[in-house]
Amino acid sequence: MSSSLIIDNIGLLVTNDLTLGDGPLGERRNAYLVIEDDRVVAVGDNATAPAADSRLDANDRGDGRTSRPVCLKAFSSSPSWGESVTLWAW
Repeated sequence: MSSSLIIDNIGLLVTNDLTLGDGPLGERRNAYLVIEDDRVVAVGDNATAPAADSRLDANDRGDGRTSRPVCLKAFSSSPSWGESVTLWAW
């Protein structure tokens, strides 16, 4: 059975994909990302965030600044959406 995790209220999400954000790093502000079965399956703006089985709020202070750094490690040098990732949250 598939399970999903949404990380929302991300102050700055660097996608490294020019088609998913602004500038050479594909930056998105006030963003979310969804992980299903160890794969990133969606990114977008907080205002359009979908429901998920679990939720991790990257800004639990409520002041617009990300208080919980999140690092996603892809298993290739140039990851693409849908590849397996390892999630660390502090």
